[in-house]
Amino acid sequence: MDTKGNKVVGWFYSGIIFLVTTGFTLLAIELLLFGYILTLLPTRAHWTLDEEVRVLAQSSKGGLIPKDYIALVGDSYAEGMGDWYFEVQHEHRPAFHSAHVLRELTGTDVISFGSSGSGSVRSYVAEPIMRYRALNSVNRFQVNEPKQVVAFFYEGNDLDNNIHDLKLRYESTSDIDLLFDTKYFDESYLAGVVQETDELARKVNDPKFFDKLYLSRLVLRSVRDRFVSFKAEKNNGKSLEKGQIHKQTTTNRVLLDDVIEFIPANLQSPSLELDQKQIAKSLYVVERSLNRLLEEFKQSEILLVFIPSVLSSYSLQGSPVSIATYHGEIDTFPASMVYERSDYIEVQIKEIARRIGIDYVDARPELRAVANKNFIHGPSDWQHLNELGYTVLAKIVASKLGS
Repeated sequence: MDTKGNKVVGWFYSGIIFLVTTGFTLLAIELLLFGYILTLLPTRAHWTLDEEVRVLAQSSKGGLIPKDYIALVGDSYAEGMGDWYFEVQHEHRPAFHSAHVLRELTGTDVISFGSSGSGSVRSYVAEPIMRYRALNSVNRFQVNEPKQVVAFFYEGNDLDNNIHDLKLRYESTSDIDLLFDTKYFDESYLAGVVQETDELARKVNDPKFFDKLYLSRLVLRSVRDRFVSFKAEKNNGKSLEKGQIHKQTTTNRVLLDDVIEFIPANLQSPSLELDQKQIAKSLYVVERSLNRLLEEFKQSEILLVFIPSVLSSYSLQGSPVSIATYHGEIDTFPASMVYERSDYIEVQIKEIARRIGIDYVDARPELRAVANKNFIHGPSDWQHLNELGYTVLAKIVASKLGS
């Protein structure tokens, strides 16, 4: 072989050695440093993580792997959305919702499987179960069952979301006449439609090597994040998404510390636009979803927490009130209906907890007592609790867990 050929062969072997060395180096960094990076990653970068390991980056626990922990499940209330979230500096790892307050009050690790905009099937079944299973499919991140599971039921739109899910998912794939056949519903809808088609389920049932390279994807998404943020700042002057802003009107009024105050229109109510048949269907979905959660986490104590809607949290003055609509066209109802419907739904949810054998607490009395003198929502995002509201909610949960 001539000198030129020897050089080509030398370059070839050098290239192989470089690639192998680089590969082993990256793999070593992945295995040795990724867990440490998770405990330092600022909140604004959490979206760059794969969904199953994102919970390990949460700052409401002591170390990387939660020990004897409390798991929150539910919609955006369990996730911690609201003005408190948007007011803090996400370049760091700040406290911004009930999980952090609960951690401070109990000294117990807390993680959240909360999922914004979800109904009972996603918030009680798909998100917590599949994220828990996917996380435990990674050998280096084994997590025991939570000691306690706190399931938030939000009166403001959980029932509405369930009706939407039934129309969108169940009716297109399953037999509507067998809706109340619990065996069929559990196997056809809860398991078939939600879990078996979920990307997290694919990672559990058919894992790929590249599924485990979390650090590599974090870096790639971070680079994309910086590029997108730069463009957003250049074009809009903003890079962080803000919550939905509600402006005060003269439509809805409340008595606050003996003074009548105006609050925004189109606020979430106790599903006033749903009829009795729709409510019955939606409550059935709540019960089957909670039952499935109970079956999955057999070793965990489960607490169901009833959170009032925005309108039913305050002392309404005048009638009618303006509500947020999800299904109908009528957006004003008598104020008296707010409390009547809230009481009805609370009784049904409490009965569900009794039937399936889980603990229950109604957060309305304590939240309403505070809301008689202070706003517990807003001042910008009126769909969620603010810092005061989440603090009160966490104290209610901590007291019940400790009783």
